[in-house]
Amino acid sequence: MVWHLSYEDNVSFEGVENAADLTGCFSLTNPITVIRNSPEGGEITGGPFEFTVGDGTPDTIAEDDIVLADNVGANSIWLVTNEEETIILALADSYTKLDFDDTEAGTSLLWHLSYEDGLEGLTPPDEEDEDHLISGLLGCFSLSNSITITKTATSTTAKSGLALYPNPSKGTVNVDVSNFSSNKDDLNLKVYTLQKIQIYSRDYNLKNSNLATFDVNGFEGGVYFVRVTDNITGKSEIKRLVVN
Repeated sequence: MVWHLSYEDNVSFEGVENAADLTGCFSLTNPITVIRNSPEGGEITGGPFEFTVGDGTPDTIAEDDIVLADNVGANSIWLVTNEEETIILALADSYTKLDFDDTEAGTSLLWHLSYEDGLEGLTPPDEEDEDHLISGLLGCFSLSNSITITKTATSTTAKSGLALYPNPSKGTVNVDVSNFSSNKDDLNLKVYTLQKIQIYSRDYNLKNSNLATFDVNGFEGGVYFVRVTDNITGKSEIKRLVVN
């Protein structure tokens, strides 16, 4: 409750913890009720999870594989961060909607976030900027504990070797496939956003070359994933691309 107090000089506040303990000449207004929200991210149990990424098979978490308890808040969302707990890599209203297959090998962390209306910085991570840092969240929110997601590349992907350059880029991107596959005349290249939205696809015949190129002039600045697939063998590899 919030009140306004008018008082004369004979009112002392020393040692007073409650309005009923005030003595002297004073008057209080009517009160205004203040409701203080305190969200709790809750506790999540399940996992850790391990996926083999880049093989074209969806890598998702099944319903009921994670249990959320003791969360409090007007809004709820699941988010994925890097291992350092600094960058928001993906957002979803359900952990079952996250597919890790088109992400790079390595370690990610899965969290539950409870928050009140007005939270700033919680935007879809299409770009690698401050809006997608945990430290960039402004408002009333709380994170749960995290669950580790370990992503291992397929054996074929590990032995292959796509090279993207320049990376970062703001114009033409060169994709060197010389160590990717012996078949160069039936390759497909796709580009995805961090939200797994395909924004580019092209087939290449590189029988007399080891270099596929494409232009990112029309792309918004941010992080993308480039996936090259051998249409004959089905072998594929994913590389991360940063567009300036």
